[in-house]
Amino acid sequence: MIRRTAAAMAPRRVFANFRLLFSGRLVAVLLNLGAVATLARALELAEFGTVVLVHVYALTVRGLVNVKPSLTIVRWGVPFVEGGETEKLHRLLELTRRIDRCIALGATTLAASLAPVAGMLLDWDASTVGYCMLFSGALLFSGIGSARGYLQATNRFDLLAQQMAVGPAIRFAGALAASFATPRIETFLAIWGFSLATEYLFLIWQGRRNVREAGLRISWFGGGSFAAFPGLPHFLSVTYVQALLELVPNRLATLMVGATLGAESAGLFKAARDCSTVLTRPAILLSQAVFPDLTRLWHQDYGKFRRLIVRVCLIAGSIGLGLTAVSLLVGDWLLGALFGPAFPVAAVLLAWLIFGAAFDLGGAALTPAGYAMDRAGRIMAGRILGTLVFLTGYFSMQGQFGLDGVGMAVAAGSMITWLALVAIVSRNPPGGTGAETAPAPQSMLPR
Repeated sequence: MIRRTAAAMAPRRVFANFRLLFSGRLVAVLLNLGAVATLARALELAEFGTVVLVHVYALTVRGLVNVKPSLTIVRWGVPFVEGGETEKLHRLLELTRRIDRCIALGATTLAASLAPVAGMLLDWDASTVGYCMLFSGALLFSGIGSARGYLQATNRFDLLAQQMAVGPAIRFAGALAASFATPRIETFLAIWGFSLATEYLFLIWQGRRNVREAGLRISWFGGGSFAAFPGLPHFLSVTYVQALLELVPNRLATLMVGATLGAESAGLFKAARDCSTVLTRPAILLSQAVFPDLTRLWHQDYGKFRRLIVRVCLIAGSIGLGLTAVSLLVGDWLLGALFGPAFPVAAVLLAWLIFGAAFDLGGAALTPAGYAMDRAGRIMAGRILGTLVFLTGYFSMQGQFGLDGVGMAVAAGSMITWLALVAIVSRNPPGGTGAETAPAPQSMLPR
């Protein structure tokens, strides 16, 4: 009875959690667009592009060392939370906390060390390289995987929604204040760096507070052991590679545009990319919201597992295609109204980016479904294929179509990735279908 009730409530819970996340993200998107628009109007296009590149550089370097401990907590921790297995959850959190510390220290060191190299590739002067090294200090607080994963596993999506608005609110308020003074690159970089550190610290604080309220006491120097969780190192390595692949068409693409087409083109690309986050951010949020319930349903009711995937993908994909059509009609007006008269030239780029984002949104349930089905390796292969399509398209289309070609490459990579993930997830479990053939949680998770 308990399992049937949980399975029946899964779709309702998924969309309830998504609404919480989306409400926070909607506020965050609007605040972030306001901050970026204020920045774009306060600085010259090349200066705006430079601020964008420094910010994206820091986030990209963090992505290079982020092994996604939050996914580990959801994948292993949900059964522990529901089964009241406090000791196992305690050991898992101590392990992921140690991973978080390594991520934060590694990201900070790597970002500061590689700043001169980035400066040569992106044609920065010495002062910009120095600002970039200082900006990298915000990454010292970027060990947020344990906090995010625990809040997801315990259905505290309301707190995750609050955290999403913290950084954008600081950026918007700071950008407004700075715009009334003499606009300077270093001022805006300081505001962006402070906002990044603050949103990291807010999430860490919320995570620790909820862990303590649950009666868990996680030592700062607690060890945790990979040996206690068979299969976890492989899961981390696979999800890490997939995270790297997701960096390419998202953040790394901005750096590639800056290196090949210059800071002004990077600024145009960033403006269009931020508008397209109306779809890409909900895709990420929907994946986060649906992952815990897909993990539960995989062990309880395979029919509802499949129906939930189809329902989420159809609803989300329809919304994405509708917004693509809207962008074709009002994209140039939107860019000009938000960022200024220099930006409507990126309207076609915006339409391609939103078209690609529609596939991301329509496939929001596919990656977490693959994780729940223990098909992380195949999901990784599908993303590798999509990344190769993007890279091939970038260097061939960018030379012929400029920025519009970059958008075409992003859309092509997203479409191929979506097709590959559909093929991977739609295959039935070996030996039949349904929860009867799916491994029970005890056999899949560590003892």
